[in-house]
Amino acid sequence: TSARSKGSIPRHFVANVEPAMADAHYRALKSAILARLGTGDSTAELDALQIAATGIVVDSNGVPSEAKWAPLVALMDLSQEPAKSAEAIETAHKAQRWAAAAIAALAEDSSANQVAVAEEGGIAALVELLKRVGVSAPHENATKALWHLAAFADNKISIAKAGGIRPLVRLLVQGSEQAAEWAAAALEELSNGCADNQLSLLRDGAIPPLIELLGSDSDQTQRHSLGALLHISAPGEANLNAVVTPLVGLLEVRNADAQLK
Repeated sequence: TSARSKGSIPRHFVANVEPAMADAHYRALKSAILARLGTGDSTAELDALQIAATGIVVDSNGVPSEAKWAPLVALMDLSQEPAKSAEAIETAHKAQRWAAAAIAALAEDSSANQVAVAEEGGIAALVELLKRVGVSAPHENATKALWHLAAFADNKISIAKAGGIRPLVRLLVQGSEQAAEWAAAALEELSNGCADNQLSLLRDGAIPPLIELLGSDSDQTQRHSLGALLHISAPGEANLNAVVTPLVGLLEVRNADAQLK
């Protein structure tokens, strides 16, 4: 994946504003992030994360400096989470969700940012968020962030070593529709050209839920699931048979929706 050019406007930001207003909005919001990050005020920093989560790059050169990654990663550190009240915990979860969303947006299409997040320890922090069980846990944004980070080859192995594969497989079944889509996308990216992860996905039971998601109502989920299955089947006969056999069984009757789609 090639890095986004310096100062370029993220495509998902442009899609959300009138084209004629995009340049002005981009410059204004980028300045707003720079003004808020690093102030030491938690409200201002949270506000900056919400802006960053729309896909705005926080550095004037198009890449966040190392110092600006630290607050994002620190906000996801579970050991710092207050445990005194339900309200305090929910506030911490909200900050974690925005931090993960900001990293997801900044890592998309930018190999420089993907490397920077990994060097700052962001992969381990995101995987820890995935291991949570609970409604208020920031699963979806962390899943999306890992998807984009996995586009960089070294990060594929780092995510697996951090224990990220099993939680992603679990989210194919237990997550929301959005989490399942991004988990399938993350597994597709993790298994793309990486034999170690292709074998791990077979061992960790990714094939049955991915096949089930071929019958999803979401075209994106179907495409990511199919892509992951194709990658998993690549390293040898055992993997190929593990994918093909249940697909043949699917043709016989089991999931009519998946057959049609």
